[in-house]
Amino acid sequence: MPLTGINALQSELSGERNVELLLMAGLTRWQIMRGKWLVLCTLSGLIMISILPYMLTLYFTGGVNLLSQIANFLGITTFNIFMNAVIVGSSGFRPLVGRVTTIGLVFFSWLFTSTIVLSSLSKPAHPIRVMEWIFYLFIYLLVTALYAIYGLQLGRSRLRLYEDPVDPPITGLIIALIIFTPVAIGIFHVAGGPIGSLFALTGLTALGLIIDRGPGDECRTSFAQP
Repeated sequence: MPLTGINALQSELSGERNVELLLMAGLTRWQIMRGKWLVLCTLSGLIMISILPYMLTLYFTGGVNLLSQIANFLGITTFNIFMNAVIVGSSGFRPLVGRVTTIGLVFFSWLFTSTIVLSSLSKPAHPIRVMEWIFYLFIYLLVTALYAIYGLQLGRSRLRLYEDPVDPPITGLIIALIIFTPVAIGIFHVAGGPIGSLFALTGLTALGLIIDRGPGDECRTSFAQP
């Protein structure tokens, strides 16, 4: 389902430049990206909900472990939300090979970061460690949210009406941040364990949200880059 968004931003960035009309109409770049992302998430959610009766049927016939299936369901849903954001964001690149390369880059960066953060989960589960598992689950969700933000920011950076010739291109900064995120997380994880990883993830999430700031609502009508 996420692959259906591989051309999501092409209509806005093609020769007609629909993005200019959308921005002049008062929409922000975040609103454009959120709209396309939420459409894909909603369609994927409808498909996931449609298979729930089959899962319940298997459970009542004794062929499925309900807790395991719920965990799988939540994992697939989270991964789907993350990939929707990445593919919609990557769709802002004109060449198809550029979109595919960007998707692969974000995916492998996410995979390395998740492996680093969850490396301490190799121990067998035990009831007295339930809170530890919840903590690691929270960190995993934070990792996925971080890379979803990266994906949306990639698409948002492609919706800019111009680039400041003095500052480096925002797209390049976001790609550099994606590449060095596993390194930064690994350093903090070695130095401080899970708490260090949580600290680094929190800081990177804040940085991912503000790396390409617009002028704000008060300047939207008079500024060309909302």
